Amino acid sequence: MPEETQAWELIDKLHLDVLEAQDNLLKAKISQAAYANLTCGPDFELDIGDRVMLSTKNHRQQYTAKGEK
Repeated sequence: MPEETQAWELIDKLHLDVLEAQDNLLKAKISQAAYANLTCGPDFELDIGDRVMLSTKNHRQQYTAKGEK
């Protein structure tokens, strides 16, 4: 029985280690997002009638993916 107890203790420790790693990854993700938001530039203010240039870089891929010619 002591081997079975040791095995369960090891499984519990591994489970706790995985949970701690997930918490650390989430904390890092939040920290990175907060830092990225600090370095973002201001939003552009657009009014009705303003002219803007739009990117069509992926438009052809989306168009051909539908099976149309």
